[in-house]
Amino acid sequence: GTQKALSESDASYQAAVPMIVSMSHCQKTNTTFIIELPELCLSSTQQKAIIEHIVQTCLHNHPGNKVIISTESCYVTATINNLIAATEAYNKQPDKLDLIRGLVPMKQWLNISEVSAHEFEKGTATKVINRDEEMILEAATDAASGSINDTFSELIKIRYPDDDEY
Repeated sequence: GTQKALSESDASYQAAVPMIVSMSHCQKTNTTFIIELPELCLSSTQQKAIIEHIVQTCLHNHPGNKVIISTESCYVTATINNLIAATEAYNKQPDKLDLIRGLVPMKQWLNISEVSAHEFEKGTATKVINRDEEMILEAATDAASGSINDTFSELIKIRYPDDDEY
């Protein structure tokens, strides 16, 4: 293919490439990575891929590292929840290893006991991990969806007043 300067590529590449390159070249352990808004300029699919890359490259390839991620994306938290769910599924159903690995490669699995998630509002940090359900609470980053869905439902009822499905 043709080569293009990073400065001439779209915003998603400009945001992601330096992060990916710096993580890939880090061979140290006991390193803390602080990543602010990894979702910036990325599609939902790219957000999923970058989180999986961060977990595999920074954590599994170099045990002892820590990653701190600041995010406003429900796709980032949903991806992290999937990586936690893979570990929990294996813990409860170890005979399903091949099936679980087919969904989530083992190098991307996360242990809930090693994950901490907080929501910051008005100078206060609130934990947003449900230890019983072993996941980050979706409401922490997806507060708008309920309101958006409610508005949509009301508009559909107005649009189709005689349809009982709505």
